[in-house]
Order: sequence, then C-alpha cells, then structure tokens
Amino acid sequence: MIKNKINEYAIGLYPDSWGEILQTDLDRSFTGDLEEYRNADPENLDIDIYIALK
Repeated sequence: MIKNKINEYAIGLYPDSWGEILQTDLDRSFTGDLEEYRNADPENLDIDIYIALK
C-alpha cells in the first residue's frame, strides 16, 4: 500500500522524467524499464529510473 501512495505522490514530482526519456535517441529494448523507490518518505523521495537498452 505504501508503494501506491508513493507512486501517486511521485507523479507530481517528476512528471517530465519519462517524457524526457521517451524523447531521447537511446537504443531501448522496452523489456525492463523500471523505477526504484529507495525510500518511503514522500517529502524526500529518492527514485532511480532504469532503462533497458539493446
């Protein structure tokens, strides 16, 4: 349940992150992109985005 709350909060924090990623010319494989939420503090989120490349 915490993860869902973090996801809802995070959407407001970095709405352009995935948009920027989609605009790159990375040779993506689209097989395993993911977001890693490193903590559960909505005031100080630490999120890493991993992109699967070919």
